[in-house]
Amino acid sequence: MNSTLNLKPIIVAPIAIGQNIPASLIKAPVNDFLRPVAPLVTAQYIKDAVNFRIVVFIDSNNTKAPTLGVASNNKDFYLQYDSREEVPKSYTAWYIDVFYTCKYVDKVTVYNNDIDPVTSRGTETTVQQG
Repeated sequence: MNSTLNLKPIIVAPIAIGQNIPASLIKAPVNDFLRPVAPLVTAQYIKDAVNFRIVVFIDSNNTKAPTLGVASNNKDFYLQYDSREEVPKSYTAWYIDVFYTCKYVDKVTVYNNDIDPVTSRGTETTVQQG
């Protein structure tokens, strides 16, 4: 995990649900292919935890699963990985389903964060009551 963000690690077991998805099928903004694709996120507060369901697209050449960490504000979450500095030709879709114990927050932001170079793109999500 990137130490410059000072994140608390969250144990997750990402599942690769799609591999070698052509980049042409992943809609990235024009001329912005080097920035990560924003993750797809749902968040629901159940009892004393937020249940995240996340799908994130990462360059298929990156063979390691992303890690997940949370900032001290308990509102910013970072899916981190280290990808090549080239325009991806294909992506792997990773699915993460995790419960994170915390006090209720009304909104969270989940960032897809390539740590080298440090670039990210996030999705702000309203936390639904369970």
